[in-house]
Amino acid sequence: MTQQQQYKTVPLYGGAITATLPAALADASTLRPVPDTQEVWVSTIKDSNLSVIIDLLECVPGSTLHEVLTAHMDEVMRLSGASNASIVGTDSDMTSIIKSVTEGVTLCGIRIFTFMDGRGVSASTALGVLRLEPALATDVLVSVNGGTIEDMRKVCAEVLRSLRIEDKTLFQ
Repeated sequence: MTQQQQYKTVPLYGGAITATLPAALADASTLRPVPDTQEVWVSTIKDSNLSVIIDLLECVPGSTLHEVLTAHMDEVMRLSGASNASIVGTDSDMTSIIKSVTEGVTLCGIRIFTFMDGRGVSASTALGVLRLEPALATDVLVSVNGGTIEDMRKVCAEVLRSLRIEDKTLFQ
């Protein structure tokens, strides 16, 4: 098992949320400013570009996993100046798995897509979404970048599977 495949549970958003992340990641907010709605974690291993971004967003329109993932993917593409997105494989629906262990989840899944970044370089991202109960009106978006497509999918699934809301006042 490589260091990136070992995991640790970390407090996010001041401890209001916890999740399991690769042990080789460090909190980017110790290096640079990070928006209040985001948690950004980057690799501490030389020559590794693995990163995980967890973002608390207003729910996008849509009630199906496909609709929600498409809306978030389109927004990620727009904000990053990326183009020519293509979905790699099928969306992974994790809703039934997550609902059984995490209270208040109405939808959860992962999409892997490739795109041309703003510099014209081909890149891939695993994009996971966890929609919280209507009263919280929040989509938790998890973006995993770097590594193989399968590694990104595994990391994204582990973050979504392990994510726990410890303090709902974060959403007020």
